[in-house]
Order: sequence, then C-alpha cells, then structure tokens
Amino acid sequence: TLLYNTVSKTAFFVGPTNIISKENKLYCEYGWYNTETEKSHLNTRAVVQTKTNELRADSIFYDRKVGYGKAYSCVQIIDTTNKIILHGQLAEHYENTNISLVTGKPLLIRKFVTDSLLITADTLYMERTISKVKAPKDSIKNQKDSIYVRAYHHIKIFKKDLQGVADSMTYTTYDSTMILYNNPIMWSDSMQLNAREIRVHTANNSVSSFESLGSA
Repeated sequence: TLLYNTVSKTAFFVGPTNIISKENKLYCEYGWYNTETEKSHLNTRAVVQTKTNELRADSIFYDRKVGYGKAYSCVQIIDTTNKIILHGQLAEHYENTNISLVTGKPLLIRKFVTDSLLITADTLYMERTISKVKAPKDSIKNQKDSIYVRAYHHIKIFKKDLQGVADSMTYTTYDSTMILYNNPIMWSDSMQLNAREIRVHTANNSVSSFESLGSA
C-alpha cells in the first residue's frame, strides 16, 4: 500500500516497501520518503543497503543526497567485505566518508575462520579506508580495504585466546593491531600483562606478539 501527496512530494508506506536506486536499496514496513529532497524515515525492520555494508535498525532517518543515516534501537552496521558487525542502540552513519559512530551499549564483532573478536565500550567509532599497496617498483599494484576502529571508555575485549580491559583503544584490520591505552590489563592463556600501553599484534586468526610499554 502506497499513499502519495503530490503537493509535499512525499510517499507514505503502510506495508513492506523497497526503494531502489543505482547507489543503494532501502527497505521498511512503515514510513515515508520525500521524492524531491530524498529524505526518508524508515520504521519496522528498516534497512539501508549499499554495495559494501548494511545499516539495520527499528527506525532509521536517512538523507540519500548527503549519504547520512541515523538509526535508533537494535542497530546493526554490517561490513560484508571485512566481516565486521557493529551493534548498538544509537548510530550515525556517513555513507560518503564510510564513518560510523555507535553508542548505547555498542558491541563490535569481527569474524575469523575459527572464532570471533568481540569489543565493547561506551562509544565505538569505525572508519573504512582504502590503502594503496605498492609493487617493488613503486607502481600501484592494488588497493587494500581496511577498517580503523576507535573505542572509548570501559573497554572489554574477548577472543578465544585473548581477553582484556582498558580505558580506550584503537584497532586496524590493515595490520591486525590493537593498541590499548591508560593502564590496560591483558590475559592470554595463563599470562597476564600490565602496562601504561599494550600493543597486540595478531596473525593467522591468533595473537602473534605483545608490546608492553611503560611500567610493564
């Protein structure tokens, strides 16, 4: 069912609806879409799907022209390329710059072959970047898609072979390195590490090395 107001140029949905363009696909089961401003409010199983990720929530305000989405309640941001899922209760997603900010008990899950890395914090910031990978003669061979994450306050990390707590941290998938700040504590098997800063390097889905810096 579709209701359309020719004066305000607004379409109102009262049933399952798809809005499809070359750039993305929108879905909801209740809401509205302005065909002139390209702003919309999607409710009930709302989805904004692009070529690289999906934004899901109970309710999403989306501005297609500027590529901005604000999502409320039961939020999921899914990066299919890097196998990362962000959960939370409130999120802002900037499509053109590939930046996401999630609050409300946010949880980041990165899937590996044998297990997953879980990170919780008060606030999670995620940015998708494209890095140039050069051949030996300095010619551009290809581009590497990677994720950069910043997490703030009350950090908790869990993986099958790694657990930890910290005040703040950064994590990048480009070199699979986590940096934990402000007197973090890490546990791996029967070992505990304390320092002002801890750097964790991972390879082949497991921890390869630690660097403990300052009062280690």
